[in-house]
Amino acid sequence: MNNYFRLGFTFALISAVLVACSNSSSDSTNNLGANITPQNISAEYGIPGNLSVLTSWANENNIPAMRIHAWNLWAGMTADSNSTYLGITLPIWETWCGTQEVFINQNCGSTSEPSRSFISASQLTHNSRAGFPTPQSNTQVVSYNKYNPTQVTYLSTPHITNGVAYDYRSGTSLAALNASWPSSTAMADRVIVMPPYVPTQNGVQGETSIESKPIFFLIKRTGLTAMPLWQGPSDSWTPATPSPETWKTCILIDPNNFSPSSTTPVPYDPKIHLGSINRGNTDNAVNGQTPGCVASKYLYAPMSTLYTFALTSQAASAFNTSKGATQASLAEAGDFSALVAMHIMTNEILQWTMETFYWQPGPDTPNQFPGSKMYMTDNVTGPYRNFAICQAWSNTNLTPCFSPYLETYPGIPAGTTSNCISCHTLATIGGPPLSGIPNGGLSYPLNYLTPTTTSSSVWSSPIYTKLDGMWSINQNALPPATVQK
Repeated sequence: MNNYFRLGFTFALISAVLVACSNSSSDSTNNLGANITPQNISAEYGIPGNLSVLTSWANENNIPAMRIHAWNLWAGMTADSNSTYLGITLPIWETWCGTQEVFINQNCGSTSEPSRSFISASQLTHNSRAGFPTPQSNTQVVSYNKYNPTQVTYLSTPHITNGVAYDYRSGTSLAALNASWPSSTAMADRVIVMPPYVPTQNGVQGETSIESKPIFFLIKRTGLTAMPLWQGPSDSWTPATPSPETWKTCILIDPNNFSPSSTTPVPYDPKIHLGSINRGNTDNAVNGQTPGCVASKYLYAPMSTLYTFALTSQAASAFNTSKGATQASLAEAGDFSALVAMHIMTNEILQWTMETFYWQPGPDTPNQFPGSKMYMTDNVTGPYRNFAICQAWSNTNLTPCFSPYLETYPGIPAGTTSNCISCHTLATIGGPPLSGIPNGGLSYPLNYLTPTTTSSSVWSSPIYTKLDGMWSINQNALPPATVQK
């Protein structure tokens, strides 16, 4: 049974332990967790599915079937793992290795603590990569990448192209791969080796690569923390770029309310819901921008409506660095990181399935834009039921699918019309270096709803190598290097 909502004594114990650790000279929590072993999703969730069946759903735009499959993917990733940390059972996705282990340390095995290397999400610099001025955002979100064991094995294994083995974790190796193509090679054929795929059949676990990008906000360990709630662009002070700190509706999250994760947010009543209010996630007034949440629209809910984990002092420092926190909103040891969204992609179909989940407790967003809770299966449990979903499986049936907690920032062109697959189709290595793209490659699109195929003029010159939708390879391969032929 999932135990994602915390009992009161567990909160108190974790906070006490973390604060004690933050006051120690070593600040190490390695002795507080058992070995954490990366796990793939259990076969019972039907992941990976049958490629031909899933492809037909994508081609037919079969929303119910795709949604049910995506919800079961979510259920499988968020199910209890066999690993614990600080006395709490981790969900499957938290056991996976991150960028630090895969690309930097190049060592992914059993660890004593989960991989939680916070960074600023790369999506926030779309415009700068295309050479356009990028407005300064009061960015509150932080992120990191997670890779399931199948994807880790794939990335860690050199692959042969044109008679030579190339390491996809190395920028130098990727640049050499890009330079190896004969000039007569068609763009459609200039592509890295695809990850492995074997469908799950008759209860036997198959094999598919999965990459994820969870997105987090901060919850203070005391008082009530204002958490922005997506109610559509019209509920923002800046509808054209409705980033979370401009949303008018917020839920005051109470870390000392231990009600179930299924608790529906209610109107805030200061006579009943006690505690000082921290607006660090939402208030832009200190930066001379329009204010965030409106006090008259405050809702109230327990912290159990979110998946959270307590921050060590090291994690709190990384959290602050990643979001450029102001003094008023600094994370401290014992505060909580709260999952508010997650991008997920699986190579169950040739162009990968892509889904975005975002926190949506209570009713769906008005107009169900860009997603909803429709067709959620009973396999989804705990706070993960408080999420909505949109998905992108086809390069021709293009509709907006974005994370309100990420792709609504001014640095992203037309974020509220963006589409996951349009972006990932352009994942490449080669060409001239671009700002924010360490290993060269095509820029993100400015129009997400126009299909980009290999016959498009964007591919014509110079030589690029397609990364099979995996921007993470370009972003994380070290050392950064670009070699043009």
